Amino acid sequence: MIFSLRIVYYQMFLNRLNEISRLKQIYARGDKQLVIVFGPHGSGKTELLKQIIPQTRWIYLVPTGYNQRDLVHNLWIQIKRYDSNINRHEPETPRDLFIALQEMAVLSRLLVVIDEFDFVQRFEPSFIHDFRMWWLGLNVSTNLMIVLISPIPTIFDSISRRDKPDSVLPDLVINLGYIQYKDSLPLMAGFLAKDAVATYAVFGKYPITLSRISGEGSLLDRIKSEILLSEGKLFDLPLKRISDLGKYLNKSKSILEMISNGIFTAEEIAKSMGGERDDVSNIISKVLYPIGLIEKKRPVLDSVHSRNFKYVIEDNFNKFWFKFISQHRNDLLLGNYEKTVSSILPGLNNFVEPVFSEIALQHLSMLAGVNYNHKSIVGQWWNRDIEIDGVAVSNEDSKVYFMSANWSDKPVERDDLTSLIRKASEFPWKKNDRKDILVIYSKSGFRFETDEATLVNINRLQHDLDVKMLDG
Repeated sequence: MIFSLRIVYYQMFLNRLNEISRLKQIYARGDKQLVIVFGPHGSGKTELLKQIIPQTRWIYLVPTGYNQRDLVHNLWIQIKRYDSNINRHEPETPRDLFIALQEMAVLSRLLVVIDEFDFVQRFEPSFIHDFRMWWLGLNVSTNLMIVLISPIPTIFDSISRRDKPDSVLPDLVINLGYIQYKDSLPLMAGFLAKDAVATYAVFGKYPITLSRISGEGSLLDRIKSEILLSEGKLFDLPLKRISDLGKYLNKSKSILEMISNGIFTAEEIAKSMGGERDDVSNIISKVLYPIGLIEKKRPVLDSVHSRNFKYVIEDNFNKFWFKFISQHRNDLLLGNYEKTVSSILPGLNNFVEPVFSEIALQHLSMLAGVNYNHKSIVGQWWNRDIEIDGVAVSNEDSKVYFMSANWSDKPVERDDLTSLIRKASEFPWKKNDRKDILVIYSKSGFRFETDEATLVNINRLQHDLDVKMLDG
């Protein structure tokens, strides 16, 4: 069982202490400061700002409106709620609005948070141009800090046009990525290791879903109460994330269902849907990829330009929803969730297995002493005929760590070691000038002992990662 010595949990807020510190530091500097915060829906962007807002003089704005004039008017109404004593005419243009904020920062430092800034990007791009020009002309000593929040990284591109003379370089950019397994462990103190892995496989990898994990009941109980029941907090969450895709909604939903069921290339998806490859590729690259729902996964050592890639849904919860929930949504709305439960149970082990492999890969990177986030040297490797669950390349001492991860109710047999040795021999990097280190991970232990590989059961894996979390 997991018994973390330090249980630190913020509601909707996991392992963001470094980001809080950076925001506090930049606010304390004074002068004009521009901060961009982006990350998928539910990654904790707004909660991050709530950690520093109480210690500041602040205004929190959410853009709305059907044209530029209406946008400015609605923002002005919000501003006046924070300072009803403003003595000036209502701004008519974005520039007038920005100057009003500038004037409010004369007497004391002002923090202005503009949430859902992607709304402005989509519907009023001229607003962004006016903002850039005003910010460039603003005196550096202006006591104003502006934070722009968006779920998509193109917010950075729209503000920072590096190839243009009116480019603005933010003082700080925060990308709220997903929560690694080790950082979710405080939520699962007391869980058996196998239950913790399975829970993370379903509810990971963002605070909005991880925060729904409770210490009571089984995983199936949590799935029923939070996901299957129409009044559950997570019932329709992935659908809400794509609800504004307009004409692309239905095709996007079908593509996400295909990928969640193991169809990883545009050609295969198009064939399964009976559509055109180019149409599928366009939706993936121009709709789903920019908003962070899909990522490209390449083999270790392949460059970012390699065409040998798979499309994957990075977030476990999104993948779970589109695999098991999406097609049963109508039944669930009618209160018939037993049919969905009966489809989940037989496939749950297979669903958890690649997540267990990913968690094992985090442990492998610790053994190898390499950065887990360096995807060119840590990750899966495959060619046409062979796939290795995990590889970590330690270039300094010419070592390569190879792993297999077994999520089965049966102990691992020696055949698994034989298979890993054979696969490792096909890995092309420094074939005749490297040392191979083999590691096998198992949920249910091993039926053999060996000096040829390190055997890691799930309890050791859990313990090591828990200690790593405590060490920061």
